[in-house]
Amino acid sequence: MDINEIATKKDIARLENLLHKLLVTKSSIASTDNVPTCMISEKRALEILDVAKSTLHTMKSRGKIPFYKPEGSVKGASYYKISDLEKYMSGLKHKSNDEIEAEADAHILKQKLKREHKVKSK
Repeated sequence: MDINEIATKKDIARLENLLHKLLVTKSSIASTDNVPTCMISEKRALEILDVAKSTLHTMKSRGKIPFYKPEGSVKGASYYKISDLEKYMSGLKHKSNDEIEAEADAHILKQKLKREHKVKSK
């Protein structure tokens, strides 16, 4: 039986695509053997942050995201700690109205307690 009788061209294209991804992943792992496992390549950082390469370079140059260049790495290769990316992304959170109101209430209460303490200590 011929493979064309079993699989469609679309199936073969999917398999070729998967094989290509596996080979790229294997190559990527081999080229980063000297990088600690908690570090990721620039390519992976771009995927996680979902930003363009130029945006990531701007973030690096402005000091918004720390990056690393291990000894023996390819010239220009930058690596990132996943924890640094998570910290950066968690800082992008927009607070809900309830969170803002709770913070405002806490601030008002704190200020009121300070004033009461000043009055008592006079």
